[in-house]
Amino acid sequence: MTPFRRVTRIWDLKKLRKPLKLKRWPSDCTRHTAASMWLAHTGSAEKVATALGHSESIIRKHYMALVTKADAEKFWKLAP
Repeated sequence: MTPFRRVTRIWDLKKLRKPLKLKRWPSDCTRHTAASMWLAHTGSAEKVATALGHSESIIRKHYMALVTKADAEKFWKLAP
């Protein structure tokens, strides 16, 4: 569960679509982004699989080599 009410989150995501030039918000894109970045950052399919409730083979199949370690390090340093 997120710290935001579902309705608030839905409206916030709709507002983000325009500046991001998206017609629709991709399903689970924040989860997939975090998984890709986490795997690239740590290099541990085991840790990511355990945290997300997937098998290591699924993590490797869907998230391995999508981003570089350098991009992952920049991602985890993002702050408002």
